[in-house]
Amino acid sequence: MKNRLLLAGSAVLAGIGLCAATAPAAAAPAPLAIGVACGDTAGLVTAVHRANARTEGATITLAENCAYRFEVDYGNSGTALPAVTGRVSLIGEHTTLIRSVRGGVPRFRILAVNERGRLTLKGVTVTGGHTDGDGGGIANEGTLWMENGKVTGNRAAGPAAASPTRAARSRSSTARC
Repeated sequence: MKNRLLLAGSAVLAGIGLCAATAPAAAAPAPLAIGVACGDTAGLVTAVHRANARTEGATITLAENCAYRFEVDYGNSGTALPAVTGRVSLIGEHTTLIRSVRGGVPRFRILAVNERGRLTLKGVTVTGGHTDGDGGGIANEGTLWMENGKVTGNRAAGPAAASPTRAARSRSSTARC
């Protein structure tokens, strides 16, 4: 009798061990999804901050057929938006990020990607950046992926209007100074 109970108990423990060994691992948190209303540049600044703060990053959806017009650079950084330091996706459709051409607007680029930053642009045009340094449109020191977008009409005193110093890939996109 003791042998049967011992064997039965062993089978139960082995079954529990199997269940524990085959239990699915907890899924990694999904990237944050943030929507930004048309023209809301302050909301876009906040969204990039939030994306940078999350390990898994964020997907920021921009309004379709909309221009986000920047009149000042972010914190005297020389860039319209906070530098991308994490995983950030800006998703638009015929969406433009543009430095205002109004008189008196200071010179600054539109985007910067830091060494550990990963920026994805889909359906976005980056234009109007003007800087005395590198990357009038985008200064890239990290990873930049662009799909169905454009970097055009930017000016830089440094090497390029889009400065891809590290990994930069594009599909169906245009880069012109």
